[in-house]
Amino acid sequence: MTPASRKSRNSTVPVPNLSSPEPARTESEAAPKKGNPLAITAYLALLALVAFAIREGSQGNPSGAIAGTLVIIASFFPGFLWAIGKAKGFPIFPIFAAPYAINYGIHFMTNDAILAATPPAELLASGIQITGFLLLATAVWYSLVSKPPSATEVQARVIHGNRAIAVLFAFLAAFSFFYVANAAGWIWEWGLGRFYSILRAFTGAFGALSTFALAYLIGKGELPKPQRILFAVILTCGLMGMSSGFLLFQAFGVWLLTIVGYILGGKRMPWVVIGVSILIFSTLHVGKYGMRHKYWSLGDPTYAAGVKPWQYPAFYGEWVAFGLSGTKDEAGEESASPDMLERSSLLQMYLMAKSLSPLYGHLNGATYAKIPELVIPRMLVENRTTPTRVNALITLHYRMLTPEESEHTSVAWGLFNEGYANFGFPGLAGLAIFLGGFAGLAGRWSMGYPVVSFRGLMAIMLMNLAAGFDSSSGTLVASMFQSTVAIVGLSVVIMQTRQISLAGATVPAREFNEVLRKPVLRRKSRITPVS
Repeated sequence: MTPASRKSRNSTVPVPNLSSPEPARTESEAAPKKGNPLAITAYLALLALVAFAIREGSQGNPSGAIAGTLVIIASFFPGFLWAIGKAKGFPIFPIFAAPYAINYGIHFMTNDAILAATPPAELLASGIQITGFLLLATAVWYSLVSKPPSATEVQARVIHGNRAIAVLFAFLAAFSFFYVANAAGWIWEWGLGRFYSILRAFTGAFGALSTFALAYLIGKGELPKPQRILFAVILTCGLMGMSSGFLLFQAFGVWLLTIVGYILGGKRMPWVVIGVSILIFSTLHVGKYGMRHKYWSLGDPTYAAGVKPWQYPAFYGEWVAFGLSGTKDEAGEESASPDMLERSSLLQMYLMAKSLSPLYGHLNGATYAKIPELVIPRMLVENRTTPTRVNALITLHYRMLTPEESEHTSVAWGLFNEGYANFGFPGLAGLAIFLGGFAGLAGRWSMGYPVVSFRGLMAIMLMNLAAGFDSSSGTLVASMFQSTVAIVGLSVVIMQTRQISLAGATVPAREFNEVLRKPVLRRKSRITPVS
């Protein structure tokens, strides 16, 4: 082998990727193919949910049970395709589709007042409509991610060397510090309130990237125990600061992204962590009503100036006590059980929109027309509209709140309901094609790239946004724009161009640290640069 050929060979490095959960093998391995634990877990979860649907159907709600079962299967189907290796790349669309099982599917089987007042035929029709939306989006997405990338070697912007781990921990620390400082009221005391949206966007984007990537490394067993402990401590502090305002779903989204990163890295389910976390979130969910009543309605001045870090033990101790006591509403009534589903009910909003649209009509794109304005930084246009006000257009259109009430109360609609509110069923069809196409193109664009590359970080950012199931289009677009600016800045400052191989795009990530230690590409390549 000539020196030139050795140089060319050494310039290409293996690529960690998230394309498929199948066990990695070299070409020389002849061992029989092992079962896929992710696929097995997914199928068991589906069977459990279908069994729940059958049970509910046998208790006098057959239409809701059938509708819910259809939606549950359709929401899990993209994840199945990815888990068994048929769909490749980062699982952006599966993360978006999976929450529909809870937000819509299981809610078909509840007995709340709105569903009880809906005719069985209408419930079944609504289930078929939501199922059709998911299947259409899945078909478009799958057509784009069913094949591995055609390129074998490309140039990519990647965080260079062993400093990648330090950079990820720095991002995680910045994320945690921002939310701790915000909960304590320090952001405003330090005169940084004007830059609040920018700080939140940058720290939120980098926090999502770092939590996913570090959890991914922990799943692969590539972080030593001290670093694993440090990760848990910093992340916990950040989540406590984020949750101190009694709004849990933002913290739940970060936790979900962390769990997904661990699963993708380790190819196994952390059942103990998941069980303990669900127990904690359920307890806090029930207890938040008592805390809101004490600190919002009654105006308890104890934490009026903000919750300082050293006050967390007493603050969260009191919160847990409210949760364990079963106090669920502001009047102090008892809750029969910790209902984590109640907060995520978007099905009710869809049924209400369908019943009110014949009376008030559709918005004809009113919320979408506001999107360009939302990407303008507030520091440039101080009085620009906010995503909350845009989302309130739907609530006001259907006369659910008065303009005065909408200033203090926000109603979650989500992309699906927003699409119907704007254009009805044609809007849902167009939204399905757009979302499936966007997720598919993003998945193919990032397919086979390392998690610490520019494309990998963009894919992680999109997975984080996909987990925000109750966000409107304006909120998602504004967050995506701000996060993209942050990642582009990161690429310019600390990333370097390296030649990588995409040959492993259909197998799981291999040695992450081995890739990080490879030298920076310094020679010119005939390959067209790809950023």
